[in-house]
This record gives sequence, C-alpha cells and structure tokens, in this order.
Amino acid sequence: MSESVAEPYPPGFFDKFTTESDRACAVLAGALLDSLLEHLLRKAMVPDSSQELFRAQGPLGSFAAKIDLALALGLISHEDHRELTLVRRIRNDFAHYLDHDLNFTTVHIADRVRALQLPRIIIEYNYRLQKPFAEEYVQAVRESLRRRFEMAVAFLTAHVNDRIKDVTAPQTPAPVVAKLDHPAGASA
Repeated sequence: MSESVAEPYPPGFFDKFTTESDRACAVLAGALLDSLLEHLLRKAMVPDSSQELFRAQGPLGSFAAKIDLALALGLISHEDHRELTLVRRIRNDFAHYLDHDLNFTTVHIADRVRALQLPRIIIEYNYRLQKPFAEEYVQAVRESLRRRFEMAVAFLTAHVNDRIKDVTAPQTPAPVVAKLDHPAGASA
C-alpha cells in the first residue's frame, strides 16, 4: 500500500459515489473506509511486518477486525468505532441481502442510518463551522437518509485520512542479541 495519503481514493470518487445506486453507494463506502483503516493500521505497524495479517483469511482481513484493532491501539475514538461499525453493518446489509428492492429507506437500514451521530452533530453545529454548508445541502441531509449516509462517510473518510497523516511508524526494535555485553555467538 502506498505511503501517499493525499489521494486515498480514486480521483472523482465522491462525485461518482453520490450517483451510484444505494447498494453500490453502501458497498463502495465500506470498501473505501476498510482500505483507509488498513492504511492507518499498516502505518502504525513496524515496516514490512504486516503482509500476512491483512490477507483475506488473516486476522485483519475483515473490516470489523480493522475497526476493532484501530480502537484498541488508540488510533480511533470510541465514537469513531461506533460510526464505522454502523457503516460496516449497512455495507453488509447491502452486500449480503439478495433483496433487489433494498435501499436506504428499508426499515432496518434506515434505523442504522438514523443511528449515525456524525451527520446530526455536523448539522447541529453547522453555524459554528468556518465554512458552513449551504442550507440546501443541510436540508437535503435532514430529509434524505442516503444524503445522511453520504455525509457520514465523507466525514469519516476525511477523519481517518487525517489520522493516517498524524500516525508515525514505529521503529523496529533492536534484537535481543544487540543488548548482550558479549559478541554474538560467544558462550556465556
């Protein structure tokens, strides 16, 4: 995975993302945040130590495992964990239910989207932002579960990307033999 975090997703991602079907929107949102969390975790690990951890059947192969480890390592807050878990569950609903009519207004998905706190907080404090959102956008987020989900994903993306920029990679510790007073291979 590249060390560059300036463009963690393909150019124009959010423009295309907002025009996709509800199913594609949710699945792409999950894939994007999963990828960003992997980048965050890899950056917080000793270089060249994580290859096997992130393989599909590895301990960090799932979105859920990445969210949990990021919290355990203090890379994200409990609130971030909650929001990311809701996005993951919404993504899973769309990815694993065969119902072609599934959308953001389907009851169990709508309930999960309404549980996202980030859009509510942002709208509530919009007037305090340096560059407040246009009232038309705020109204669309209030009225549309899809727009609410998109806003949560956009802010989580920016937040995780900021965390990636803040994390410094640890140094590989010296091997135990470097701490011995006598040369390697000498008998004690």
